[in-house]
Parts: sequence; C-alpha cells; structure tokens
Amino acid sequence: MPQKRALSRQLDVAKLILVPKPGKEADRYPSKYRPISLLNTQVKVLEKLLIQRIMIHAYTIEAIKKSVRVYAAKVYSGCGY
Repeated sequence: MPQKRALSRQLDVAKLILVPKPGKEADRYPSKYRPISLLNTQVKVLEKLLIQRIMIHAYTIEAIKKSVRVYAAKVYSGCGY
C-alpha cells in the first residue's frame, strides 16, 4: 500500500542556512545571523503546476456560473434567449 504522507512530508521539510550578518562576528547568538530557508525545488514546481490547474478550473466554473446567471436573468425578465 502506498504511503499517503510521502509528498506532504517533503512539503514540510526545508533546509535552514544561517548566514552571518555583515559587520558582526560569527557567534552563538541568533541575532547575528540571517536565516535562509531552502525548499525542495521539485515541490515548488509541483505546487505551481497544481495552482495553475486549480485556477483554470476555478475560472471555468466561475464563467459557467456567470453565464447561467445571465441566462436566468434574461429568462426571468421575459426577454427570452
């Protein structure tokens, strides 16, 4: 049976890199570093593809709803279609 959380675990994981701030000595204090979070590139690409596909369907559904509302308004106002 395939694992259901395989992809979601990859979404949760990021590599954290601490870069020392300019003009500050590398120290054990977190305020002297800039955190940079690196995410999995494949997951980012997959996320963008999924968002594009969802948006296409959302626009299609909204266009259908709008055309039904226009048709219904014309029918109920007695204009016919």
